[in-house]
Amino acid sequence: MGRMDGKVAIITGATGGIGSATARRFAAEGVAGDATDAGTAAACVARATERYGGLDTLFANAGIEGKVAPLAAQTRADFERVQAINVLGPWMFLRAAAPAITARGGGSILLTSSVAGLVGWAGLGPHGGPPDK
Repeated sequence: MGRMDGKVAIITGATGGIGSATARRFAAEGVAGDATDAGTAAACVARATERYGGLDTLFANAGIEGKVAPLAAQTRADFERVQAINVLGPWMFLRAAAPAITARGGGSILLTSSVAGLVGWAGLGPHGGPPDK
């Protein structure tokens, strides 16, 4: 018996890397949508609870680095896009999922972070991470 047998999970950012591997591991089905949208978050939680009877796990994994460029070359839109995906998105899903997880008697909430939270690379983008190249 696997640790996720009988459990219901929502994973954001499941199109590649950690999220994709986690989604395959959990063998989850989900609703595709914008991870920064409150409607998408509510729809994911509603679908999980209606289809599977509840929600046990939220893995808020969606995140981006953003445009890699000096600060002077960044626009407000560049900054707001990174913040929307990396900060607002997880908050939207936490807000939508917490009541369902609580109603189920508890569960797990996982948030992916970035090494940029520990070691920043000044001047490379709104996220603070190193360039891909």
